[in-house]
Amino acid sequence: MRKEFLIGVAMMLGTSIGVGVFGIPYVIKSGFVSGLISIILLGLAFMFINLSLGETLLRTKGNHQLCGIMEIYLGKTGKWFMLASLTIGIYGALAAYVTGAGEVLSQMFGFSKVFWEIVFFAVGLSFVFGGFKRFAKSQLWSNITKLTVFVIIALILLLSSEFKTGNLSGFSNFFSSWGVILFAYICTSVIPVVKLELGKNLKLLKSVLIWASIIPIIVYAVFTIGIIGVSGNFTTDVATIGAAFAIGGIAGLLINLFAILAMLTAFPSLSFALSEVFILDFGFSKLWAMIATFSIPIVIILVGASFTGILEIAGAFSSGIAGISVLWAYLRARKHGQRKPEYSLNLQLWFVLLLMVIFLVGIWFGIKELFGF
Repeated sequence: MRKEFLIGVAMMLGTSIGVGVFGIPYVIKSGFVSGLISIILLGLAFMFINLSLGETLLRTKGNHQLCGIMEIYLGKTGKWFMLASLTIGIYGALAAYVTGAGEVLSQMFGFSKVFWEIVFFAVGLSFVFGGFKRFAKSQLWSNITKLTVFVIIALILLLSSEFKTGNLSGFSNFFSSWGVILFAYICTSVIPVVKLELGKNLKLLKSVLIWASIIPIIVYAVFTIGIIGVSGNFTTDVATIGAAFAIGGIAGLLINLFAILAMLTAFPSLSFALSEVFILDFGFSKLWAMIATFSIPIVIILVGASFTGILEIAGAFSSGIAGISVLWAYLRARKHGQRKPEYSLNLQLWFVLLLMVIFLVGIWFGIKELFGF
């Protein structure tokens, strides 16, 4: 395998495999079978979203970030919709990281959840204001390590004496878990960076996107099987808490420590990415960019939103807007592209519309969750 291929896959996995996976077991615990189907179905839908965006980028001269490519094919409206998607997703993720970490640390070491939320927020903030550039250089190996530990933990769960196949059953509302699952698959923002990283080896982009889309499906399915197999109906909001309690010992401690590691490594990356949008695209000073980046997550935390509640609403709206925008731009790029792409999907119009419907359904259930009806 080429080095560029491995780097590209690692970059995408580092973006997609994050806080979302810790909420999936909780939202499907009472309907494992329907939930597993949703994990596979939505994962495949996102694979086509990723491939569609990749082809759109390849049909366009030069290098462009996500908002830029939307502006080329969808105009100012497309740019603003994609910016809304990015900010909703990042705001939701930042709030979820703090809330989830507070729950895990409170269970591990005592003290209140609020105390640990403040500690986690302060540590994450120190990375952003401190040596973030030095921290960012280690992200590739951090992502590879994170994925490796993730697989080890899944194996610990599957091989645990507490694992019971009887917990893996049941159907529930097929769509009720979609917001959280969609959140877990979002990684469109990094695809332009992956294309740039590949340099002249653009023919590798298709295989990078396929593998980086399939691996999360497998990881999420195995992780969810392990968590629900161990925890059953006692699966907690942040999945590792209940599983760690059920297993106990060093293995249980390792599971929770990994959850904290995953959240802590992603928090500064997303914070820095959003602050750069405010600085470069809107001309904010660094101070005001930081205020704009962290004010909304703080409000979300203060109103007492739950971990999975945050993921469900943010995932439904962020992924829904991104998915529909990417597919729309893909259709436009097929007609108005600026160069011949290194690969072409040739997706039928009916299939593209079907994918759009999937994301519209996700948005609808996000609206229902937000307004409680």
